[in-house]
Amino acid sequence: KDNTIAVTWPGGWNIIVEATQNSFYLGLGWKRASSEPASYTWTFTSVWRDSVMLAYQGAASAAQASNPLDPDTPPAGNSGTGSITSITVPDVTTTTVDTIMLAICNDIAISGWSAAPAGWTQREAGGSEICIDDRAFASAGTQAGAVQGCAFSTGAWKGYSLAIQSVGDDQHYFPPPVFPGVFNLDARRMI
Repeated sequence: KDNTIAVTWPGGWNIIVEATQNSFYLGLGWKRASSEPASYTWTFTSVWRDSVMLAYQGAASAAQASNPLDPDTPPAGNSGTGSITSITVPDVTTTTVDTIMLAICNDIAISGWSAAPAGWTQREAGGSEICIDDRAFASAGTQAGAVQGCAFSTGAWKGYSLAIQSVGDDQHYFPPPVFPGVFNLDARRMI
């Protein structure tokens, strides 16, 4: 969102971070699915907005972890302004096996995104401002952040990393998205 006015999130969502860079807002949050409505509404006054919702099946349940992220508090994002041709998201040090790491990149003045970095899958490169890649990791430890290429930009940008811990089992595959706009990915079966 292209200003600093506060965003009202729908009920039940846990805000991970809300950050601005040169009046350029980015908010990240998570929610465990349970009897979901047909749609959600985020309220703000800006006319500039891009949003992406990803759904991962098989993430750690509330009984297994109060927070499905690993670590509970993600690392601080990278941000800045000026001429760039790529955005680097921070490394994540996970403590559980079978996680999926998300690289979330946002740029206010970009005209396009490159393909995902090697080993990563691009889940969204929507509009001209947001790109999300993910990658599965079988073991715990420091997972290197992605370097997402982009068209030359001189605007404000941000890059964040998240890792989702999964339910442990011996089945490892990604099902395809079931409908456009929301990617339904099996975090439990991703390695």
